[in-house]
Amino acid sequence: MCPACSAAPAWRCNNLVLREKARFPFAYNSDCRGTTVFRPLVGAEVLAQPQIPVTLPTYDEVVGQGGVTAANYNDWLLTRLAPADSMF
Repeated sequence: MCPACSAAPAWRCNNLVLREKARFPFAYNSDCRGTTVFRPLVGAEVLAQPQIPVTLPTYDEVVGQGGVTAANYNDWLLTRLAPADSMF
């Protein structure tokens, strides 16, 4: 069974990677930072798999900075997440 999505490590991705990933049945990818969902343009082709960008920093970007340690990283990360809007 293939995973539903894929993400490039540290958002290091190029057109070759995007084309290779398009061969897999991923519902979406997350290979970049940003705030808006989009479909990548490679050459003149719009790829079918949407990109869902993220805004949070990676583990290696924050551990060792501002008092963040391996032990408190998850708690630190959770404080950066905005609560979901309630439907009720």
